[in-house]
Amino acid sequence: MVIAARGVVAVRVIRACRDLGFAAVAVYDDADVWAPHAGLADEAYALAGAGGYADIAALIAIARRAGADAVHPGDGPVALDADAAAAVRDRGLTWIGAARRPPATPAAAPEERAQVDLLAGTAGVVSLGARITAASRRGIPVCTHTAPRETRDELAERARAVAAELGFRGYGVAEFGRRAGGDWRFLGMSTHLASEHAVAEEQSGVDIVAAQLALAFDAGAPLPRVLKDNWACGVALEAEDRARGALRAAGIVRSFRLPAGPGVRVDPALGEGQVIVPTRDNRLAFVTVCARTEDEARQRLARAAGEISVHGVTTTAWLPDAPVAADPAFTDTAPDTGIVSLEARGGAPVRLALR
Repeated sequence: MVIAARGVVAVRVIRACRDLGFAAVAVYDDADVWAPHAGLADEAYALAGAGGYADIAALIAIARRAGADAVHPGDGPVALDADAAAAVRDRGLTWIGAARRPPATPAAAPEERAQVDLLAGTAGVVSLGARITAASRRGIPVCTHTAPRETRDELAERARAVAAELGFRGYGVAEFGRRAGGDWRFLGMSTHLASEHAVAEEQSGVDIVAAQLALAFDAGAPLPRVLKDNWACGVALEAEDRARGALRAAGIVRSFRLPAGPGVRVDPALGEGQVIVPTRDNRLAFVTVCARTEDEARQRLARAAGEISVHGVTTTAWLPDAPVAADPAFTDTAPDTGIVSLEARGGAPVRLALR
């Protein structure tokens, strides 16, 4: 299976392939020669064309060369490209993505967002709880946590109904948004596998990637059962220069220590010796904590943040520090942007309040 992505999600898919006994084929460009995903895969091939990870012709050629029978787009630029999916299928390869991509519903930007992870096949639709985007950077979530119970139940039921009505198949994420005091509004369905899927996995105990692979090869595959009801929170560790308005940082990762221990999961994107360039995705890892209760998970998040140590490049390791654990009010309203930039530009401490 060719994995047309890099970073956190590429590593995650490679590990799922290993668990299931599938051969994983990575692709990389010049900046990712020493990236973890290139080293973990069974085989790795250079992308020589200018299109990089979005060069579907190059990806298909690599699949033929490696003898692969499928392409997984991960969260890469081809993940939402219907033409890329069609091109892969036209070559007799399996596309590891949703069989149908419903268009997003046009809507004004809401003040907060929520997502429901879904797995759908001919056997039905299963939802894996709901998660809230607590903070984002440049439109990309950097902190995501389990939604409150009432919100979870409401949105999960609505998401299942929408997926069933659309005849949706595979893995997808139902997106919802609302303004303060308003009702949740369905915004559309996303089909790419983002880093934040780890929050749903740790909340539910379901291996999303394994189920996604099974459904891609057999839409009638049994759907997984939700095994847990944890409270989970995921935070992105990214290379940013706080002194320069939180711009993406550049440098070489000289040393890299990430947290571990009970209830702590780390999905790495980069490693020691990796060169980081400001024109690329600057995510180093995605750290997820979970526990039976919200309070326990918050304590683990504070502990995990204290174990992070990166030298050679400035990072957002300060982002999930004590302010998160100190904030007693985790509710279902989530301001979307601005938290990080206020801290970086003003210098004054700003609470990362998951509210």
